[in-house]
Amino acid sequence: MNIWFIAILFMLLSLLITTVGILRGTVLNRLIFLQVSSNITTITALLLCEFYGRAAYFDVPLTMAILSFISILIFIRYLE
Repeated sequence: MNIWFIAILFMLLSLLITTVGILRGTVLNRLIFLQVSSNITTITALLLCEFYGRAAYFDVPLTMAILSFISILIFIRYLE
């Protein structure tokens, strides 16, 4: 077992916890949990890139981070 693999497992466990928060929270809490789960997904993708040693794939998680930030701003704009 590699340290990267253990970190990926912890990130996936925390993603399950945020999924429960998305399913049970109020509208504002769901948006917060959605942003947190998006950040966890981005970190997990970065850890997967490091685990497999593929430096060329680092662009995908960085694009995910930028798009998740923009999408949460759009969600909040239409929530008002």
